[in-house]
Amino acid sequence: MDQRVGRPDAPARVGQARLPYLDRLKVILVAGVIFGHAWVGYSDLGSWAYTDIREVTIAPATKTVLEVVLGPFGLFAIGLFLFVAGLVTPASVDRKGASRFIRDRLVRLGLPILGFLVVFWPPVRWAMDRAAGRSRSAFWPPDLVHLWYAVVLLLFSIAYAGWRRPLRLPARLTATHLQLLAAVIAGLSFLVRIWLPLDGDGPLSLHMAQWPQFVGLFALGAAGARRGWFDPVPARLARSCAVAAIVGIALIGLFALAAALAGAPVTDFLGGAHWASLAVAAAEGLLAVNLSVWVLFLAQRHLNEPVPGGRAVRGAYAAFVVQGHVLVALALLLRPVPVWAEPKGLVVSVAGVLLSFGLGWLLVSRTPLGRIL
Repeated sequence: MDQRVGRPDAPARVGQARLPYLDRLKVILVAGVIFGHAWVGYSDLGSWAYTDIREVTIAPATKTVLEVVLGPFGLFAIGLFLFVAGLVTPASVDRKGASRFIRDRLVRLGLPILGFLVVFWPPVRWAMDRAAGRSRSAFWPPDLVHLWYAVVLLLFSIAYAGWRRPLRLPARLTATHLQLLAAVIAGLSFLVRIWLPLDGDGPLSLHMAQWPQFVGLFALGAAGARRGWFDPVPARLARSCAVAAIVGIALIGLFALAAALAGAPVTDFLGGAHWASLAVAAAEGLLAVNLSVWVLFLAQRHLNEPVPGGRAVRGAYAAFVVQGHVLVALALLLRPVPVWAEPKGLVVSVAGVLLSFGLGWLLVSRTPLGRIL
């Protein structure tokens, strides 16, 4: 057996060929994001397209369960997306060259963003406003909704292709390196959130309060691909990351309990020069860095069989793009039904994942959009 990845048929280097474990990991992440957005639409857990016009709200007990389940995932999911993107970007730039790579990114990411803002999302905004009995422009201000991630990835990809200066990197990645990165992310996150809190939109709603994490994980992935740090993830390093990630999750729970006992305002945890904001930033740094590496290790060990058919893989990006239309359509269809938020959230979340992937696959396999998506 090839000890490099735990499977005999796995390629030696990340990014040089399609790796089943990365494909499966992306599918799981996209499904998790869609599932989470469906529930956020019926709560005040975060901000989603349907949240402001929801007709029912989940019960406090349900909200607590979702905070425990979805809270840690929400803190590191996009960072993990960018970590995976960083892993595959260097080989793509090497293969295509910087100019062609940037052109391809502008087509694959830029065109969906532009089409979403100008053509496809305004009718959905109009339908939601009509259902809620309010009036506003369907086009202004522009609303990226979930595609803010595509904007961030586009900017990071262009920056990497334009930079590409050689850096002195260690031959072997250690747990100490990762915890230093976690500390840097935590410190920068705390500083940024003094002015840009987690619940704030920021410029173009690009979630800039989490950019220290995003930049750190994209850079970790790109550097790891260059140096072969994750080919495969060493078992000892994975165990260290697992322990640190569990500590991060436990810290989040302890901070939530401390906030409840002390009566600390929730806003203190979201930003500002408060101990609570520093605590959240520290937990986020631990969680995002270590859980990303640990998840990659688990994927290499358990998700590396060839993907049969590959419909979900082929349609994953398209599913991410169309999820807003699918979730809002389902929520509006259920809007007149006189039931609690929990049954609606269950239907919209499960059906939303299935329909988003189904529609995504149809778009890439049966329409010219497959050249982009």
